[in-house]
Amino acid sequence: MSRSNLPRTGNPAVVQCAGAPDLFGPVYAIGQIRHYFPGKDIFKLFCQLDDSPASNPEIQRLQTTMQKYPFFAREMGWLFQIQDVDTYVVLPRTPVELNYLITNMYVANLATGTQTFDLIVGVLSPGELERGGSDLPAVVVDVCDQFTLAQLVADILKELPASTPTLPTAAQITELFGDVLQLADNTGDSDEQRALNYVCRNYPEFYIPQYGPGAQAPSTSIYFAGVSARRSPLGAGRTVIDVVLRYENHANGITSAYYTSVDVTGKYPFLVTQLQPYYER
Repeated sequence: MSRSNLPRTGNPAVVQCAGAPDLFGPVYAIGQIRHYFPGKDIFKLFCQLDDSPASNPEIQRLQTTMQKYPFFAREMGWLFQIQDVDTYVVLPRTPVELNYLITNMYVANLATGTQTFDLIVGVLSPGELERGGSDLPAVVVDVCDQFTLAQLVADILKELPASTPTLPTAAQITELFGDVLQLADNTGDSDEQRALNYVCRNYPEFYIPQYGPGAQAPSTSIYFAGVSARRSPLGAGRTVIDVVLRYENHANGITSAYYTSVDVTGKYPFLVTQLQPYYER
C-alpha cells in the first residue's frame, strides 16, 4: 500500500510501537499527527470493536475504541505531517506517551475549524520503517505538546514581562511563527531547525518587535525581514546555534538584526543567550 493510498483522517493521535533499536539523531519538529489504518484488517477490526453511536465523528469513535481496547491502539499507524507533507512515522516510546496523547486527542477543531499543531521531541530511527507500507523514517517520541495558534499567542503575551516596551500583536506572532514553519525543509532534525523550532515555541521574547538600537518609539516603517539560524563559533565544545532575526526600515533601507543562542547538543534544547543586537562578523 502506497502512502498516497493510506486511509486516514485529519486527527491528531499517536500509538506505541514496541522496539526501536539503533536510534540516532534528535528531532524537535512542529506539524500535525495524523492516524491511518496500516492494513484492511486493522480497519475491519475497528469496525468490529466500535460500539459508539454511528452519529459520533470518526475521531471520537476511534478515541473511545483505543481507550477501551489497548491491543487495538497498538496496531494503529501514525504519521507526522509538516506543511501537509507526510514526513515521519510516529512511535511513542512508552505507554505514558500513548495514554496522554490518546486522552488529549483534539476533537473540537473538527467543529470549529481551528488548526492545531503538534510539537514532537524524540529521536530519529535510521533506515525505513516497513510497517503499513510506509517508506518514511520513524521518530520515537518522548514528548508531544499540542496547541493552537490562539493558545500560542495567549501563552506568549502571558509570559512576557509587564515592562516590555512594545508587546507583539496577535498578527505579528502568527506571522513570525508561520515564517519559521515555512522555512525550506524545516523537518526539525538538523541543529539549526531544532533551534528555530525551540525558540518559536518556548521563548516569548523571540516575538517582541525590534526597532533598532536607540529607537525612541516604534516606527511604522520597520518591518520583519526574515529569520535564519547558524552555528555559533562560541560553543566551546557544545553545539550552539544563533537564531538571527532581521528587520528593515522601509523609509531609509537600513537593516537591523537581533539574535538569541540555543544549545542543541542534547535531545532537549535550552536557551544560552537572551535576545540582543547582532553584528555581522
